[in-house]
Amino acid sequence: MKKNLIIIISLLSILTLQVQAQSDSISLFRAPGKSGVKNNINSGGNNLISFSLGHFVRGGTIISYERLLGKSGISVFAGAGFSLLDFWGQYSIFDDNSLLINDAASISSFEMGSIYDFGAKYNFDKYLGGLFIGAGFTSITNTVFAGQNEIFNFGSSSLSSTNLRLNYTSNELRVMIGTVNDPESRFYNEFSIGPKIRFLDYDKINSEFIVDNNGGYYNNTKKNREEVKFGVFVGWKMGVRF
Repeated sequence: MKKNLIIIISLLSILTLQVQAQSDSISLFRAPGKSGVKNNINSGGNNLISFSLGHFVRGGTIISYERLLGKSGISVFAGAGFSLLDFWGQYSIFDDNSLLINDAASISSFEMGSIYDFGAKYNFDKYLGGLFIGAGFTSITNTVFAGQNEIFNFGSSSLSSTNLRLNYTSNELRVMIGTVNDPESRFYNEFSIGPKIRFLDYDKINSEFIVDNNGGYYNNTKKNREEVKFGVFVGWKMGVRF
């Protein structure tokens, strides 16, 4: 009897140790009330779908996908969108007017163009949150139609060619530093800033004053220009982690 009691106590002890070991292994890999192996600090996920509010001043927006590459802290992103009219990019502070036209011409309509955006970031905290640095490339294209501003027709019955098609492309390289909200949240909110260089290729109105028997007018033609400009990039994105 005593021998059987010792065997029973030994079996109960072994069974108790096994249950405790299983319980410890489960709690080690799973947070209470959750399944899987994600930890709380990255509960938002390694993937991101976002849209850009910062590109509103460029006449449109971008929908982007971003992916965090393992535990490296590096993420890559790509996006595409539209631009109706690049208000900020086409504005000339020196002329107080659009790069594409002058006082003798006016924009009659515009044609929707595209925005493409690619880049990579290094996230210091190794997840989609906190402080980061990065680099990116953006291409913005659109088209406007412009013709003579009739205010500059000085009594002449002649009119300049109207509805000239002016194409515009801005290819931009940038570096940036930014910050992102708490990675435990599904909601994503990012702000970034940094220098950029722009490679512009655009058509500009070229005006020549013509005098006839009845007065004078500006004859408008277009001329292609290429230009390099330096500036500051300011970005703002919102999205969802998953």
